[in-house]
Order: sequence, then structure tokens, then C-alpha cells
Amino acid sequence: MIKEIITDEDILSKPCDAATADDAAIADDLTETLLASDEAVCLAANQIGETKRIVAYLNESGRPVVMFNPQITQKLKPYTAVEACLSREEPTAVQRYDW
Repeated sequence: MIKEIITDEDILSKPCDAATADDAAIADDLTETLLASDEAVCLAANQIGETKRIVAYLNESGRPVVMFNPQITQKLKPYTAVEACLSREEPTAVQRYDW
């Protein structure tokens, strides 16, 4: 089901719980919402109101990829990127890392 994108900071800032196989329907909703957007290239579950550690993104071929409980395992040189986000009105500076 295509979900509304959440912009409420209180919801977006809540810690997310680990995802399990029981959360497959959330992953489906996340993917459908991602594909329905002309602007999105990546969405996290909290952006559709679900506090689970699930991310969906479009790969280089434009196909959706879903990750359950993604973790950064290596961080190299930090840098600041300015990124657009469907949950925010304006692009925001965020810290990222080379890998």
C-alpha cells in the first residue's frame, strides 16, 4: 500500500526497532511508496510511520532494493553532504563517510 510521507520530527526522531521477517508487509509498503514517488531514490520505514530498521532504495538500474537492519561496518573519512529528503522541506547538511 502506498503510504503518506511523514514530516513530523517527533515521529522521525524516534529510535527504530530491529526488523524481522514478520515485517515483510512494511517492506512491501515501503517499496510501493518508493516506486510511486517521482522524486524519491531512498526511503526509510520511519518516513512512512513505521519505527522499524528497514530501508528501500533504487539501485543503478532503477530497481528497488530492501535492507533489513542495515549497519555501517566501516567508516573512513567523514564529509558533509547536502541532501534532499521527502520528509524535509529544504535540503539538509548531513555527515556521511567515504567507504
